Amino acid sequence: NKAEYMVEAGRLLQETVAAVDVNLGCPQGIARRGFYGAYLLDEPDLVLSMVSAMHRHLAVPVTCKIRKVLTAPDSTAYDGLRSAAAAAAAPAAAAAAAAEQHLDKTCQDTLLLSYALEAAGAAALTLHARTKEEKAANTAAADWGLIRRVKQRLNIPVIANGGVETKEDAIRCLLVTGADAVMSAEGVLDNPALFSGAAALLQQTALQQTYLLQPPASSNMEDLRSLVDDIIRHFAADGSSSSSSSSSSNCCCSSSSKTWYRRHRRSTDNAEETEGDTSTNSQTVDPCSMAAEGFEGLFG
Repeated sequence: NKAEYMVEAGRLLQETVAAVDVNLGCPQGIARRGFYGAYLLDEPDLVLSMVSAMHRHLAVPVTCKIRKVLTAPDSTAYDGLRSAAAAAAAPAAAAAAAAEQHLDKTCQDTLLLSYALEAAGAAALTLHARTKEEKAANTAAADWGLIRRVKQRLNIPVIANGGVETKEDAIRCLLVTGADAVMSAEGVLDNPALFSGAAALLQQTALQQTYLLQPPASSNMEDLRSLVDDIIRHFAADGSSSSSSSSSSNCCCSSSSKTWYRRHRRSTDNAEETEGDTSTNSQTVDPCSMAAEGFEGLFG
């Protein structure tokens, strides 16, 4: 979270990448403890210093991913950006600032940060239209209206993130927000074929359901390798998904609530059933559950 470190890291990468993306969207506890990801949004001046330095010193474009900004009610972190926008000499910027006075502080601050990131040199912006508090069991609907406002006001590509669970969601998101592209995270982890055609989606459920039959790996890297290996085998067979269609009829679980990636959105009914189970088996320590708890320290 220092400009000089970000520039140094970017220089190590720039020969092998098309761009360097600054992740200002991670809401997990490990990001809070390390003060990175979405927690950096509490200090916009620090964020802007990093992006500006990277833009000046790197040979490749710098892009940013942010979340909807939510600061403490008494926070003054964004007052400087607000004053700068109000005093902007450019009529368009001043008019935009005036038009946003009716918006709540969260939306105003998100727009102000978006303007400032563009001015600092960001070549593209991804907006996850949820706050860092809206995660796991508290996940709320993504504010696509805010993404639309940001897209209308910026001159750089805007990528919409949040609420994209299906191919249909992706199309609807593009129509609603006017964004240049959509990004899906959890949805793609749950279903790597999310952006495939409708027919392929119907035939590829077996791939994602495979993980219902396997315990969590002993480490996150093992789980990642397992996932990648399955994806490669799935698509390398013959370029189609027919090989998995025969077993897909045996899968009856809903991917929206049953896979490991959706563990935090499972119905509270499951928790109530567990609490009500007084059998000996319910008291047995499950090593797979213990492994999952450790894994969640990194991914949720």
